[in-house]
Amino acid sequence: LHSFPTPFLQGPVVNYSIGGETAESLAKRVAHYKSLSRAKQVILLTGLNDLMQGRSPKEIAISIARVLDHIPATTSVALVGILPLRRADTMDRSILETNHLLANLSSGRAHCMFINTQSLADASGSLRSNFATADGIHLTSAGYAQLAILLNSALRQPFPLQHP
Repeated sequence: LHSFPTPFLQGPVVNYSIGGETAESLAKRVAHYKSLSRAKQVILLTGLNDLMQGRSPKEIAISIARVLDHIPATTSVALVGILPLRRADTMDRSILETNHLLANLSSGRAHCMFINTQSLADASGSLRSNFATADGIHLTSAGYAQLAILLNSALRQPFPLQHP
């Protein structure tokens, strides 16, 4: 999300993402973010770079859990599922498995909501062609606009106050 146009989101937004970063490196870096104590909401989308480097969905979920451990329990967290890719390959199964683990992770944390991104996919499960840049990974302006609609809609919903 390093290129995400923050004006697409409602309210004051700061984007701290770094292109190419993994969930593992974010888990180490986030401990130094003093602004987390002041944040009202955090949108967290990470994990694809880990998959591309051969890390398993379980390892990614563990790293993301470590990131969540650094976010105050009263801060609302939108845990965004890894976006589908344009090209259909074995990575698709890993993305779906990781997203399943992330949905479970979010259900176990108060003030955390999983945002499923599969609505950005076509019938084959691939990222819709009008949402994908030539690399099949990054989003076009239309893709970012659609993701923003998804995020804004989810962020208007009440976050779970406690986990089941």
